[in-house]
Amino acid sequence: MQVAVVGSGPCGPALAASFAKAGVGVRGFPQSVGKLERYGAGFRLTLVDGSSVMARAVVLSPDVTSFPYVPPMFASLPRNMVTHTVTQASFQKFEGQDVAILGRGASALAAAARLHEGGSRVTLISRQPRIHVDGSENLGVRTRLAKMFPGAFHALPAWARELALYKHRLPAGEASLQGRVEGKFPMLLGWTVRKAQFLDAKDEADRRIRLLLRHSGMEPPRELVVRHVVAGTGFRVRVGTLAFLEEKLRGEIAEEANGSPRLSRRFESTAKGLYFVGATTEGSFGPLMREPSGAEFASDRVVGSILRHLERESKGGSSTLSRRPLL
Repeated sequence: MQVAVVGSGPCGPALAASFAKAGVGVRGFPQSVGKLERYGAGFRLTLVDGSSVMARAVVLSPDVTSFPYVPPMFASLPRNMVTHTVTQASFQKFEGQDVAILGRGASALAAAARLHEGGSRVTLISRQPRIHVDGSENLGVRTRLAKMFPGAFHALPAWARELALYKHRLPAGEASLQGRVEGKFPMLLGWTVRKAQFLDAKDEADRRIRLLLRHSGMEPPRELVVRHVVAGTGFRVRVGTLAFLEEKLRGEIAEEANGSPRLSRRFESTAKGLYFVGATTEGSFGPLMREPSGAEFASDRVVGSILRHLERESKGGSSTLSRRPLL
């Protein structure tokens, strides 16, 4: 096998099809890889069933849901009392319980609506003074340019890319959520969780979490005691959270200050032969990478780069692989 595409991200199928069309031996691994490690000049993938395969190049295409972000102050609390919206398929078990929702984006508002409708006593907490429930996307000139010219976005300094991504879109819920959240449950807007404390009890059903809150204005601090906390606090790409990466290989991958992989203009990481596509590359190539058209942009560059990489490895410089221009 020449190329392995690992992950369930939306770019994976497009890449596999492009490699197959170019005559490159490729195999996709949506979720079956237990470990990825360096093996000579290439890589070895150990699957969850214990078998292993070799590849000369690897493309990682993890879905954004692989990187749920929960504020670090909750790390020491029981995991069954603090969850992220992406890991919570059902809210039925929270019926009749006090639940705090953190965030103001689509996932936080949808979770709050479902919990309220399921009989939970919901309180939504957001450090921002207002929420947006309209489903619209009002893109500024900078964001439109970033989507039109992802290559130019990549050429910007890291701090400028980070600032552009932070500003390009406000968290907002779909318009259909307005009637399900407005006036339905308490919303503590402009409040920040300063501290979270676990209140232990002999009976598990009596255990609680105390949230100490601070207001952005002049209101005095307050506290909220709940049975469960659901974080709708988005996603943050961190290479270190990909558990299947072997330690030495992970050490080859340079990271940006925000934890995302540092990539060349052809999506190759600093680990030779290891590429990233999809949501993990938004920090390098901009918001286009979260859209279907971003898969085409990435596919052209990754396939072209790997073809050259394979040709250089061919003995005597000869290869039956078709050549594609580097775009």
